[in-house]
Amino acid sequence: MIRKILFSIFVSFIILWFASSYLIRNRTISLIESLNSDNFKISYEDLEMYNFPFLWKVKVLAPKITFVDRLGSTEVFFKYFNFSFSLNLKNLDVDLGSYAEGTLKSGEEEIVYTFESKGPSIVKVSFDQPLYLISKQEKFERSLNKIECKVEGITGKKDKEEYFKIGNIDSSIKKETEDSRLSFKASYEGKLEVTGFRRADIDFDILFSKGDKFKKFIADKFYLKLEDSTFSMTGSAKLEQGAFPEGKFSVDIENYDAFIEKIIPDDFIISRNNFKTMIANIIQTLRKKVPEGNAKFDLEFSSDGIKIDSINLFNIKKKK
Repeated sequence: MIRKILFSIFVSFIILWFASSYLIRNRTISLIESLNSDNFKISYEDLEMYNFPFLWKVKVLAPKITFVDRLGSTEVFFKYFNFSFSLNLKNLDVDLGSYAEGTLKSGEEEIVYTFESKGPSIVKVSFDQPLYLISKQEKFERSLNKIECKVEGITGKKDKEEYFKIGNIDSSIKKETEDSRLSFKASYEGKLEVTGFRRADIDFDILFSKGDKFKKFIADKFYLKLEDSTFSMTGSAKLEQGAFPEGKFSVDIENYDAFIEKIIPDDFIISRNNFKTMIANIIQTLRKKVPEGNAKFDLEFSSDGIKIDSINLFNIKKKK
């Protein structure tokens, strides 16, 4: 009698595990498909369920991520993605592996890079409700609670030669009521021809709000260091349909000459020299006490125009 009961429990467990695995496999496919767009696509060869009789795992075989922009396309090839699910199916860890190969295509030119990380790159994802209750693709985004990714370091190589290193990566997207908070922190070191600078540090924390007719973001912190120059900014902006953007930001730049040289591309609509002249004129007009070569000002824009402190750059207020 006891053996029959135990056998029934064992058979029921097997049926439940494989029935759940079928559901999880389909939800994983839907989750991947929901991420695809005109400029971003994930493709793969196959999916495999494994780890019986323990918690479910899905291995995505030979995944490829494709980015498309006006200049060309970039393809990143991975060996695998491993999806590990929690018992309540509200949390999952995505292991991206420790090696990837990227192909950058621009016209007839094709450049191949390899990427290696110190240990596996793990992305932690949590949902507000179990995965089996998220029935439609459009609900994945609404049910998403948090995404976290921490990687000790990534090394990029070209023709087996080290080109750059990205270290101490700490990023997250977290839902806060109806808003979303994006945080990112990392350091960079690489060859001058890759980005135009050899060393950089970035650290930002931004809150996004979205309504039916407006978008708003609040920069609690935005810090960018390019070698011996820095740019920091705090403030907020509101973008409303059919209206001029409104917002105010406090900007602080150390060694703005060097920063402009590194951040402004050669073919930008406004030349580097014009940017430098504009900032120098603003500093002279405002007569603020700042160290030589630095700049500090408030940038404000509204339906009345664009102001830098007390200077009105563009007055667009309608005449009565």
